[in-house]
Amino acid sequence: MNEILLTDFAPGKIIKRYIYIPENFIVFSRYHTPTENDINRLKRFNLEGFFYCKDEIQFLETSPDIPDILIDKPDSSAMEPKSIISQPDTEKIFEVQKQEDTIQHDVIQSEKKEDEASQKVQLIHGEITIYGSTVALLHREFSLISKGNKIDVSRIFKITSIILNYVSKTKEEALLQVARGRSKYRLEIHSVNTGILAALISYHLQVKGKDLINVVSGALMHDVGVLLLPDSSNIDAEKKHTLYGFQFLKSIKNIDPVLVIPSIQHHEKAHGNGYPNSITLENIEFSSRITSICDSFDNQISFIKFGNDISIHSTNDELLGWKKEDFDQKIFIASVNVINSIFKNNSIVILNSGDLAVIKKVGIRFPLNPVVQIIADKNGNKVREQKIIDLIRAKNIWISRFVKRTVS
Repeated sequence: MNEILLTDFAPGKIIKRYIYIPENFIVFSRYHTPTENDINRLKRFNLEGFFYCKDEIQFLETSPDIPDILIDKPDSSAMEPKSIISQPDTEKIFEVQKQEDTIQHDVIQSEKKEDEASQKVQLIHGEITIYGSTVALLHREFSLISKGNKIDVSRIFKITSIILNYVSKTKEEALLQVARGRSKYRLEIHSVNTGILAALISYHLQVKGKDLINVVSGALMHDVGVLLLPDSSNIDAEKKHTLYGFQFLKSIKNIDPVLVIPSIQHHEKAHGNGYPNSITLENIEFSSRITSICDSFDNQISFIKFGNDISIHSTNDELLGWKKEDFDQKIFIASVNVINSIFKNNSIVILNSGDLAVIKKVGIRFPLNPVVQIIADKNGNKVREQKIIDLIRAKNIWISRFVKRTVS
């Protein structure tokens, strides 16, 4: 065991790795820059230092290039989920570290054979991005689950923390990653997309603290049952992913029900015509209502853009029969409004082709994939002929970034 004293925990240094105490208490997320207030907060809990195992915590000076997993550093004002900090128990920490070492060994062995995780880090045009790295981290957890292993929910909270920081500071970029849609690595990408959308909606609805963490974590893990299906050869078998996921998550010690319930309820519908229990809206939990909308938005994008074989577990009839009345109307309207506050009519955008375009129409069914009109080519030459593109039906065209909000 090693210890870093609180006196060494100085303002103005960037934390390269997570600092956390077991029992799922995340103290600071990665790349957080501690302030004087943070130090004083720790002192109030009578913490003299942090116990950690070798290489678990490292410090960098304030000016280095950010290495490894991120291409940019969230600033110190980023909204972060923080939990109440308790006095560390060195024996518990040592035991948790032993368990994590065992899990890490399994992950390394798996990656040597398949090298899938490293591929997922490079998903976005071969670049290492926050989005691609989050997909890679979730892939590691899903690999363990598919091999029959339990997971440490604190690692899910770490991924959730990354998503919450990502959405709170760069929500435009996060939504553009979701809007793009992808035809590969569907389970991990669909889960991350659902988590991103759940974070955005939760922030808008002012969900806070522990509830915020659990709602987004529940959205992130809502389809975990897909990994556990013994037979996915027919629709009836696929529908059992809700039951398998629920049984798996609720078996995890000390896990919050807010995180577990979306796994079994995310296909329930407001009027009682969903599955597995055909319950109506008043019996669907708040976290499940958010996850259901986010799950449907992302599945719709993939289904329309890439075809019938892309959806994780939804039938063609279910996807084509999607309607807003299936959901909690207040949450649905809130979700469309918050997306439309970013994807506004007349906003100027740059497409991945380099062309300059203006958003002409944002639909309620596909608010993340609007209709755009090309106004200039990648060389800045004005386009004389009118060229309209419906992005929901364009596989290889997507919005790369926003230029400004509206045409002046």
